[in-house]
Amino acid sequence: MRTLALLFLIVLLASSTALAHGGPGNLLGIVKEVDENHMVVAARDGHEVTVQLTEKTSYEKASKPAGRQDVVSGARVSVKLEKDGKTAVIVKIGSQTR
Repeated sequence: MRTLALLFLIVLLASSTALAHGGPGNLLGIVKEVDENHMVVAARDGHEVTVQLTEKTSYEKASKPAGRQDVVSGARVSVKLEKDGKTAVIVKIGSQTR
């Protein structure tokens, strides 16, 4: 019984983390810092996630192609991640926070 309760707790915590990231393979949040190779995003649940940016990462802003230079601190982003959960495939850039 105790093992079952522990298993339930682990599943519950794992699913809440996935939802905070916008679902499996996605991350929603605000850019805290960005450089040539990575960005740090404050997820909706408040914790910070480091995302790797590569030459294969594509960028989009207002449904139009964008570039790495369009990702700035304070911007809202939606990031589609590779299976490793750390590398950005697509970064959709939204408005900046005030």
